[in-house]
Amino acid sequence: MADLYPDYDGVVFKYASGTWASIRNASSGTLNTASSYNIQALHSSGRGGNVYQIGRYFIEFDTSGITSTLDSATLKIYGVTSGTLDVILLKSSQSGAVGTGDFNEITNASTPLTNSDGSGAGTFASTSVVEYSSEISTWSTSGYNDIALNSDALSDMVDNDTFNCVLVGFDYDWKDIAPSSATYRIDFYQDAYTGTSRDPYIEYEIATGYGHTVNGVAAANISKVDGVATANISKVIGV
Repeated sequence: MADLYPDYDGVVFKYASGTWASIRNASSGTLNTASSYNIQALHSSGRGGNVYQIGRYFIEFDTSGITSTLDSATLKIYGVTSGTLDVILLKSSQSGAVGTGDFNEITNASTPLTNSDGSGAGTFASTSVVEYSSEISTWSTSGYNDIALNSDALSDMVDNDTFNCVLVGFDYDWKDIAPSSATYRIDFYQDAYTGTSRDPYIEYEIATGYGHTVNGVAAANISKVDGVATANISKVIGV
């Protein structure tokens, strides 16, 4: 097993009065890179109208040193205080330090988000938005939460020099369902936390056997070499 800590991370959230669609489709928001923060789905109403908040947690890892096929990888985020929001990890397209304009940097998401009216019509499900995990329906508020990364995430960690991802609310942001007059949120420690004992990180494991490319073909796509299963090959001409 090996550990990988982020180069950049931060929560970008939009909090304003208006419609659910106008908040979810915002081109920018407010950045928070404090040692601990949250993402939430909030809705309150009053004489001034409806107020909504949506938060998204963006993270970037340097994966230039990962060149071999991965057997598994888990994103670990240390929770605190509140855990009432289901979440899901998606592929994102921010670059470098997270900024206020990264709010809508969800890879392959249309801008503005089509049919985003709070009814579920603008859900990310069954679109070209890339999921890096399944729904996370439980959240520890006193330890690390493990988010198992799927095959798309493992491939991108090997193929790309940077691995960019974003944690979003599942039942509201992902599904395009406007929350009722309540707040749902998860709190967690960000990379700014002193030391590394509560920092987010990825724990990963390199696949055993041969794990490099041959003439540009990834090892994951090679089942045999001259009839010998790749799982049974530890070296090729001493390499």
